[in-house]
Amino acid sequence: MTDRILVIGGDPSLRNELVSVFSEAGFTVDNVSDYPEALSKLDESKPDIVIMDEALPSKDSMEACYELYFSFGIPVVLLGEDASE
Repeated sequence: MTDRILVIGGDPSLRNELVSVFSEAGFTVDNVSDYPEALSKLDESKPDIVIMDEALPSKDSMEACYELYFSFGIPVVLLGEDASE
């Protein structure tokens, strides 16, 4: 079972809601507001999966997904409104 989640997103209310839901479900959850902060948190938190808001303030979200998956081997769930990608 995946037990450690890193939530990345610029919207504090979305981050707080995700942290609350996953924490109540028994997961250990860390959260950060932007991609550079996420990169510095990776070594410390060692997440099993990343849940990321599509609206990142500091980096293109698709680029961030590819980088996290291919460079660090971390599965990513991208949350967003645009289903075209």
